[in-house]
Amino acid sequence: MRISRRRLAVATASMGLAIFISWALELNATEGRQTTLDATLTLLKNAQYSGILQQPIQLVNGQYDGGATVPGTDSRSVVTFVDELHAFGDLDGDDDVDAAVLLMERSGEHEGFIYLAAMALTEGGVVQLATTLLGEHVQIKRMDYVNGAIRVEMFVPNEGDSSPFPTRKVGATFRVLDGRLVEIRSEPLGSLTVADLEGTPWVLQPMINAQGESVATGPVTLALKDGRIAGMAACNQYSAGFEERGVGKIHIGEIIATQKACPDSLMAEEHRFLDLLGKVDRYGFSFGNLVLNTPENRLIFTPHSE
Repeated sequence: MRISRRRLAVATASMGLAIFISWALELNATEGRQTTLDATLTLLKNAQYSGILQQPIQLVNGQYDGGATVPGTDSRSVVTFVDELHAFGDLDGDDDVDAAVLLMERSGEHEGFIYLAAMALTEGGVVQLATTLLGEHVQIKRMDYVNGAIRVEMFVPNEGDSSPFPTRKVGATFRVLDGRLVEIRSEPLGSLTVADLEGTPWVLQPMINAQGESVATGPVTLALKDGRIAGMAACNQYSAGFEERGVGKIHIGEIIATQKACPDSLMAEEHRFLDLLGKVDRYGFSFGNLVLNTPENRLIFTPHSE
């Protein structure tokens, strides 16, 4: 990071030299941490993994395409690195930092098997410690490093249920023991409720148009509290009442928005967002993101960090 003389003078005068130096060092440290994280994720997205398919696989830019699983058919086995969630800490007791990552394997008619992998970070690259299957039709809310272990908070199907909208909430803790990722604790945490959505400000990911292209929008945010949903819809602020109509199901009432005028492109995206929001009937999580489902579409929000 480079700081101009003018910026230095203004900051020094308004903040005081000691405060400015502290501020500048923090900015540099933040930049350094992000650079290190990006480099580490690049290594993990181009590493070799075993315990997912019958043979070890090599990811390239976060993906492995194994070709047709059944000769002469379109059935394919694809493994994808999950960008949204990862955790770092000593997982094997050697006092060095390791990584916990998630991978999704799709093949044939399967929606996706989710795997948790523990990876050692070495001077020569990354080396796999262990892998375990979390399940199919599993929705991950969060993943954290806690006291030498990885804790995954997720929603899983009830026994015998193959619904793509799991609602049973569990907290599972895994530790590397004798070369395996062992589940050492499983805690039932009840069922999915709107309380799982509250307390977090959410930001909409870019929407996709009819041509499958990402559509840039103005800021689109969402927050839930005390039976109301509110936020910014590209141009205007909006709010509406909502109510639960079963586990993982929601009904959003009449949406009220301010009447500020914006460029046509923003207004078009705002109208599209509010129209979809009014049709939402289910909610859930996908790798830390909030997913609001309509009968034909879905809106994906990432947690907003200050």
